[in-house]
Amino acid sequence: MSYPLGRLPNDPSKPRMKVSSFLNKESRKAPPRINWHAKVPSFPGYKNEEIGDCTCAGVAHMVQTWTANASSLATPTEEVVIDFYKKVSGYDGTPETDNGAVMQDVLNYWRKNSFDGRHILAFAECDIKDLNECKLAAAEFGGIYIGINFPSSAMKKFLDGKSWDVTPGDPIMGGHAICSARYDDGEDAWYVVTWGKEQKMTQNFWNEYVAEAWIVVTKDWINARGQTPNSVDTQALGQIYTELTGEPSPFPANKSSKPTKRRGVFSSILDQVLRIAGRGR
Repeated sequence: MSYPLGRLPNDPSKPRMKVSSFLNKESRKAPPRINWHAKVPSFPGYKNEEIGDCTCAGVAHMVQTWTANASSLATPTEEVVIDFYKKVSGYDGTPETDNGAVMQDVLNYWRKNSFDGRHILAFAECDIKDLNECKLAAAEFGGIYIGINFPSSAMKKFLDGKSWDVTPGDPIMGGHAICSARYDDGEDAWYVVTWGKEQKMTQNFWNEYVAEAWIVVTKDWINARGQTPNSVDTQALGQIYTELTGEPSPFPANKSSKPTKRRGVFSSILDQVLRIAGRGR
């Protein structure tokens, strides 16, 4: 038994924002563990057991996680996910057009359009070799969107309920998109969501097979706290956004360029969030 994959290769020639350009990670270490999945009772498969819509199933799983922790759980329907997959990939319901999608293309389409009535403000790529950056980004933004080169043994391990770990000499079946809003340094592991389940993934597996990772900036997450992440330089984020898109920044400039004292995980700048909250709906 085997499930479809569906992540097409990342194209590094495409312009993109980098998390390292605006995440003030030098002064902060990521927390030793997070578990934003805990408030989500179940993750639907979104027909990824039959078609290669993993990139879009991951979008729905992220929405579930953000809303469950932010206000009240919103679970997009299977129809919404498949329709989104059709729009970003050209899938028309036939096997010949079920070819998967590029994760950056999915995010870019989402930024310009809506998914289940929800827009995103921006997205940025993480440095997958910088684990502190990836973990801090997951903690600050409510999870990360991950692309892996899927080894053949991982399918059997998933079906058998075993952790994903490295098997030497394992051939790659293709690309797969997953998301994660849970990791634990004590276990040296991440927990990802795929094919309707939470799956444990060792750090060694990450090191060997993760090919790309992205954060998404969403009103669902920021609005929940009435705050913005204190590790984010919103002025730098806005400048990069405008340079890449040619559009006005959705992020107000920092009120002061002087360094401010950090206060926990988030610093209160409610007035900025309220300005952002009026966009995109």
